[in-house]
Amino acid sequence: MKSLISLSFLIIGVFTLPALWTVRGQNATGTLSGSVKDPNGAVVTGAQVAIRNDATNETRNLPTDNRGNFKSEKLPVGDYTVTVTKDGFKPNESKAKVESGREAKLEIKLEIAETRAEVSVAARGAIKPNSDTNYRALRDAAPVESFTVNNLTLKRDVGTLTLRSGTVSFYAPVLNRVAVAVFTGEGEFTLTPAMYLEADYLKTMTGKETLAEPFTRVALCFTDETYQEVKQQAQTTSADARAADLLKDWHRRLRYRTERPRSLMEALLKTEDVENIEAMILCDLYNPKHPGFFSAFIYGQKRNDLRFHVRPRGAFPQILSPEEVALLNVDWDGKEEGVLYLAHFESEYKNATASSEESHYTIDAQHYQIETAIRGEKLTATATLTFKATAEGERVVAFGLLPELRVARVTIPDKDDPNGREPNWGEIDFIQESRKEDGSFFAIWPEALVKGNSYKITIEYQGDKVLEDAGGGTFAVGARTSWYPSVNSFNDRATFDLTFKVPKKYVLIGVGNLVSESVDNDLAVTHWVSEVPLAVA
Repeated sequence: MKSLISLSFLIIGVFTLPALWTVRGQNATGTLSGSVKDPNGAVVTGAQVAIRNDATNETRNLPTDNRGNFKSEKLPVGDYTVTVTKDGFKPNESKAKVESGREAKLEIKLEIAETRAEVSVAARGAIKPNSDTNYRALRDAAPVESFTVNNLTLKRDVGTLTLRSGTVSFYAPVLNRVAVAVFTGEGEFTLTPAMYLEADYLKTMTGKETLAEPFTRVALCFTDETYQEVKQQAQTTSADARAADLLKDWHRRLRYRTERPRSLMEALLKTEDVENIEAMILCDLYNPKHPGFFSAFIYGQKRNDLRFHVRPRGAFPQILSPEEVALLNVDWDGKEEGVLYLAHFESEYKNATASSEESHYTIDAQHYQIETAIRGEKLTATATLTFKATAEGERVVAFGLLPELRVARVTIPDKDDPNGREPNWGEIDFIQESRKEDGSFFAIWPEALVKGNSYKITIEYQGDKVLEDAGGGTFAVGARTSWYPSVNSFNDRATFDLTFKVPKKYVLIGVGNLVSESVDNDLAVTHWVSEVPLAVA
């Protein structure tokens, strides 16, 4: 019996020794907690807290919660440096000592960051706008080969182009891909809606549930297999002299803005959001894995400006619509002007996968830091945006910026330094045509964005026609979503850190919380911070 008891005791001892060691290990750790507040005693949520062991340099990172508190348990005993950072505040560094089995507590009060006295924009960066080599090749393209076609059919989703007889002229390839063509001759466009609701709507607009439109000219833009499809069914012919004139007229229709729109459709297509078709093509050329698009600009016999789009990125982005297929009748004075068809892919209805909540956005804005000075009608600003890539492989990103606001420089930081040093910022290419043309703003990254990764970009710009006189000495922002380089306006939410300088005779009201006020010569300086994500600044 003694042997058995001894054996039992020995077994117990073997299993309890590690447990005793673990308890001792736990006693060699402690807890560090704290609260973070602003100068007025209000809690600061979402502040970044870095807890670094002074002996080992090991660091734990965590945010403050919705009460402004943080807590880190099971820290090895020793001395620690706690660094707290938050946009709009100066970094705070505190010391703490963690003792075995105890909780060290810190009460941290942040100071407001100093407001920059000047907001300046360089006259021009080293990289000129619209100078990307491939963009220039698209913008300045000319026809290089022509083909005779007879009864050639191009079916794209619910629309069909039948080229009965005539000539197709293709423009020079860019990055080994042909993306633009024009047709002159006899043809017909037909559309049969995918759903009965769309058919009823089309009947309301045109008197028929389907549409048939004869045409003599059509301009095509595409990043799908249109070039190969036509070439396989056509015969080479001499250059068509009419192609250059058609291209010129097509550019006139697309590229130029109007100051006084005569209809809602003209306001959508010809004012602030004039589409830059070459920039759109470049998006796909720089991301060849993205599904290609197809657009036909049809010179019909009855409807002289029909626009049929099959675009995986969204067929009508001017109205923030997720649908990929659209037919627009652009006739400023006509009774049928408007959207004749707007729907998801026909295959999505057949597979029951169509969704109005679908998103085609390629980046998700997370935080804006914008410094703005206003003198008279002139606005000068520098905006730094932090965002997350939501699509794989994109290089060209569109921003909502009023064309009157001219971009001078676009910079991005170098890749993270392994030693944690502040990165250098370098200029990148960007697109922004004349304010009287398709002056939408696009940034071109030198490398493809990786889905899920976070990035930063700084945009320097200046211009006018942002403020509207509301009377009585009051002014309001007219370009509500485009006085800064916005992303997915009203559909995307971000936090904002905004600094404004205005003549001191005015009182400026911004979004978020007013965290500081000062005077710089004849200008009043205010600093606004929003910790809650907002749809628009």
